[in-house]
Amino acid sequence: MIFLTSNRLIDNDWITIVFIIVFLLLGIAKLLYKERLSKLVFLFFSKDYLLKYRKENQLIINGFNALLFIVQIIILSLIMLAYIAFYKSEALTDNSLKTFLKIGLGLIVFFFFRYLIGKLLGILFDIKQQQESLTFAKMSYFQNISLFVLPFLLFIFYIKKYDLLLFQLTLVVFTILLTVRYLVIFKNNKKIIFSHLFYFILYLCALEIIPFLLIYKTIA
Repeated sequence: MIFLTSNRLIDNDWITIVFIIVFLLLGIAKLLYKERLSKLVFLFFSKDYLLKYRKENQLIINGFNALLFIVQIIILSLIMLAYIAFYKSEALTDNSLKTFLKIGLGLIVFFFFRYLIGKLLGILFDIKQQQESLTFAKMSYFQNISLFVLPFLLFIFYIKKYDLLLFQLTLVVFTILLTVRYLVIFKNNKKIIFSHLFYFILYLCALEIIPFLLIYKTIA
């Protein structure tokens, strides 16, 4: 089976298996956390999800977030793999699965250290609770965005015609949603942000701007 009409084709059936895994994980999430998943899907239109689940003791590390984290990693890895295939095809090795796994592992390490540094900054500035709440909001919106772009990825990998146009559209939508995410989080947390302005400037530089620049430099 052939995917993508770039100069360097991804012609391995493992892509189908990856999508099956994604839908299996979402199926498990729906079976075990039906109401929570439904509220997450409509997060951009309602605060019910954040209001209800931010009071949990295990705010970040729990079964639901673990399932959605894996889905998020897979979706982001597919986006980066498609970017390489379309724009950096010479860098795509013959084993595209190996490239995909390397991207996924890199993202896991990235998010782990990002979370760890955020925790350390929260302890350093004595705002552990606020930092945890902010991390939960960011993580939840990112999970929502990942679910939103999933259908776009299906079209990109399985429809040969207009696949590059669809990918460019996906990048635009993804960027817009990320921007809206930051604006919404800022609006909902502006009191905390202005009361700990130095922390949030440091947080923004260390955990938002620099990591994305590094990712851009890696794949650009």
